[in-house]
Amino acid sequence: MIATPGPGSAPRADDFVPLVRTLLRAFRAAEHAAVQALREAGLTVAGPAAWDLLRALPENGVRASALARDLGVTKQAVGQTLRELEKAGLVERVRDPDDRRALIVRATEAGQRAAEEGEGALRAQEALIAEALGRTRLKALRATLDELANTLDD
Repeated sequence: MIATPGPGSAPRADDFVPLVRTLLRAFRAAEHAAVQALREAGLTVAGPAAWDLLRALPENGVRASALARDLGVTKQAVGQTLRELEKAGLVERVRDPDDRRALIVRATEAGQRAAEEGEGALRAQEALIAEALGRTRLKALRATLDELANTLDD
């Protein structure tokens, strides 16, 4: 948890803005590098939403509404991303064997391969970051970002 500043030492809004800008710049750069790596690995619908959704699919499939809940996004957002992934042949919708009225979504063989290749591409990107920062600084950065995210989520 980040310590709360004492009386009279609270950060000013203009002290915080440069940090937010730096975080956003780092996020955008990392996202761009990740999308490029995923595209090079063959995941052509490689937006962050598509990648998150594909990675979140359990092997036996899941209902789209449960997937939206698990990812913390709207059903409409999941539906749109699923249509893109389905069009690309990476996911399929099939009848739920436990409730024939419902559909579940699962990765196709191509989707499973893309997920595996994409994971390898992202690990390669992380290795480049580790090489640039060193393992100790990368570990500290990860811990600091986790702490920051937890603090801001509260």
